[in-house]
Amino acid sequence: MIRYSVTDTLLPLLSSLHVSSRTYIKKDKWGYNYVPQPTKPVQWKRDAPKAEVVENVPPPLLTRQSRDTFLERLRVDRTRLGRQFERAASNTELTPVQYKPGMMRSGIIGVKQGQTRLFLRDGKVDVGTMISIMPNYILSARRHYGKRNALLSDNKHYKQTIASVDEPFIDKLSLPKQKYYYAAGIPPKRFSWSFTVTEENLLPEGYKLDTSHLFAGQYVDITAKTIYRGFQGVIRRWGYKGQGFNQGRTKTHRRPGSIGTQGLRRVMKGKNMPGIMGDRIVTDRGYKVVYANYERGYIIVQGVTPGAVGGAMYLTDARGKRSLQAEYLHYPTFLLEGAVLKEHYDGAIISPTEPTTDLIT
Repeated sequence: MIRYSVTDTLLPLLSSLHVSSRTYIKKDKWGYNYVPQPTKPVQWKRDAPKAEVVENVPPPLLTRQSRDTFLERLRVDRTRLGRQFERAASNTELTPVQYKPGMMRSGIIGVKQGQTRLFLRDGKVDVGTMISIMPNYILSARRHYGKRNALLSDNKHYKQTIASVDEPFIDKLSLPKQKYYYAAGIPPKRFSWSFTVTEENLLPEGYKLDTSHLFAGQYVDITAKTIYRGFQGVIRRWGYKGQGFNQGRTKTHRRPGSIGTQGLRRVMKGKNMPGIMGDRIVTDRGYKVVYANYERGYIIVQGVTPGAVGGAMYLTDARGKRSLQAEYLHYPTFLLEGAVLKEHYDGAIISPTEPTTDLIT
């Protein structure tokens, strides 16, 4: 039995067709045929000069010394640029305002530094939180329409945006955000927050606030982002007691127990259940400022505040005690009418410089 290959069949065909190098064989539904190659390009395209090939030379690797020099030069340039946009508070920009019921002044941004111990005059010891107050700058102010404005129709409310804490890595901010800061006349900052204020307490754009905005003895409300704790059960998240370890309980010692099936027969919104703990913005009210250091720029409030060390804290005048401490506050803010004290202690705590012999009865 003789076997024929495809090449044996095609070779006589190719030799009979005398296919030149300028043609090639193509198979379609009618069989095999030869197709000429595309024509050569026109003369002007063939003779046109070719573009020069530019080799991409990689930049030299940064050594430790060159990198440190570059970062130092960048830091100096940004510091010089930031100083050009700094504005000091002046008495000519603002005038004092007499307090009226419902009046709200601006808040201030601080950074949590840690906790300390407070010695009270009644012999007890309490926890205090140290908050540093860096220069705060006014970015913008816009009209605020909401429930608060509807309830208090006599006063026009605004949202006043404040920025604080220099950002060491400006490259993290997008270019539109950087233009937003420079348009206001201040260098880019790390934290920004909007506070609700009334029309009488609006501050001009670029105005600088510091620790003198607060004083020892007043009450503030603090808003901060809580520490992220991950997924937790009801005992750690909500402080449940648990179900004990007796009476034959099996694997239900730390469970929440029955949540009931009466009524609408569904889990109501807000039910205390296991879930993600922390990492949310909360507001705790009624913290008392027991110490203010105007020279170094920090305050101490009595109690434990939300948020982690190094995180932003947004302080406003206590809402529940606004009318009680209105006579001690400065509206729209403290103006440089005279000398500012270096530090001020509240009467509820014992000053470190106070002699202990006066406390012995």
